[in-house]
Amino acid sequence: MKSCKLLIALNVIFLFVLSLPVLAAEQTEPQRGPNRTPQLDPAITAEPAALPAIEPVKPVPEPRMTPKIDRGPVDPDQPVSSQAPDYRNSIPAIQAYIDENLRDIFASLHIDRNAKGQEIVVLSFAAEVSPKHKQAILALAENPELIEFRLVNFTEKELMAKQREISAAWDSFNAEGIKIHTVGINVFINKVEVGIEPYNENTIAKIHQAFGNDMVEVVQGYEVHLLAQPDGAEPAIAPDAAGGGSLAQDSPAQENYALDGDAKPKMSFFQRIIQFFKSIFSWVGN
Repeated sequence: MKSCKLLIALNVIFLFVLSLPVLAAEQTEPQRGPNRTPQLDPAITAEPAALPAIEPVKPVPEPRMTPKIDRGPVDPDQPVSSQAPDYRNSIPAIQAYIDENLRDIFASLHIDRNAKGQEIVVLSFAAEVSPKHKQAILALAENPELIEFRLVNFTEKELMAKQREISAAWDSFNAEGIKIHTVGINVFINKVEVGIEPYNENTIAKIHQAFGNDMVEVVQGYEVHLLAQPDGAEPAIAPDAAGGGSLAQDSPAQENYALDGDAKPKMSFFQRIIQFFKSIFSWVGN
C-alpha cells in the first residue's frame, strides 16, 4: 500500500514541478483588481500640453451666526472698541484683595462693556464697598477708569448654596416629568439659571414654587449629548455606582483579539510550496 502511495506522490510531484514556471509567472504578473493601479502606456501618461492659466474663483464667505447671550441690561447696539483692561495684571491682584478683605459681600467678577463700547471689569457686591476698599482696588488696576462697582442682591456664597439645593432635587423633579438639564450661576443677572424641559408655564411655576422667584431664573433646557470618539467608538460612560456596571468600551487587548480572530494569515508563494510538500509526505506516512 505504501508503494502505491509513493508512486502517486512521485507523479504528483513531477506534475507540480512541470507547473512551477506557470505558477511563478502568475505570481510575478501584476495583479489586477479594484485596489491595483493599471500599467499605462508611457505615451498615454505623457504630460499634456500646458493649459492657459485660469484665475481661481474666490470662495464667498458664509455669514456667521452670532450666539444670543443674556448679559442683563446692556445695549446691544453700543459701539465696540478694542481698548480693554490689563487682564493679566489687574484681575488676579484685584481678586486676591477681594478674597482677603471683601469675601463676605462679594458676588461676582465679570467682563462687560460700558456705554462707550470699552471692555470693563465689573465687580459685584451684595453691600456697599467702603471708599477705603474702593481706592485700594483701583490702585491695583492698570486702568482704574475701566473698573466698575455694582450693587446686587445676593452674594456668591448664597447663589452657590441655591445651586447645590437645586442640583440635589434633580431626581425628584425627573420623577414628576421635569428634566433639569443645567444649573449654573448667571453673573450678569445675579441669579441661578435653571434649564428645564418641558418648558412651559406649569413647569416654570413648579420650579419657582420649590426654590423661590428671587434667586432663580428658569430658561429652556436642552439635553447634552456626548461627542463621538475620533475612532468612531461610542463615548465612554462611567460605571453604574449601584449595579457596578462595566465601561462602554472594551480594553485595547480585547479589541485586538476580536480583530485578529476573523483575520486569516496570508502565506507567500514559497510558503505554499513548502506546505504542499508537507501535506504530501504526511499523507504518504499515514
